[in-house]
Amino acid sequence: MDLSALDPAQPQVFYLSDRSLEALSDCYAVVGGTRLPLHSQVLSLHSPVLRDLFVERIAAIFNKDGAQLDAASHLALPELPDLSAAFQSSSVEEAACLLRLLYRPHAQDASAASFAALLAAGRLPAVAALAAQLGAEPVVSGLEQHLEGE
Repeated sequence: MDLSALDPAQPQVFYLSDRSLEALSDCYAVVGGTRLPLHSQVLSLHSPVLRDLFVERIAAIFNKDGAQLDAASHLALPELPDLSAAFQSSSVEEAACLLRLLYRPHAQDASAASFAALLAAGRLPAVAALAAQLGAEPVVSGLEQHLEGE
């Protein structure tokens, strides 16, 4: 992970593999005054905490039978879910680093070299804490393996 590529003014460039993915975002978080475009499907795969937020939101829109609660709800697009509260304890740089690990789990980003780069930059404790807070098991387990020397 090349942390020098992280621009706090445009952190999404750092964690999204393709800039066109911004247009497909279906949720967001404002972190340090910067709006981060996010994707519920990606986050749900890696964070049970965020998955539960999305499930609760869907349950509020639909009743038990799968029918919409009101006839007008299908006429307007719902507001994008705001996940800012989930990231409130982090800086935009820390959030972008965790998001890169979540969005690119099979790339070299979740490697020992990436964890070493985060440690050298002084960001590893905060990124690890955010990962633990969100229940991001792939990142937490990758970090544990790194610390154990595997």
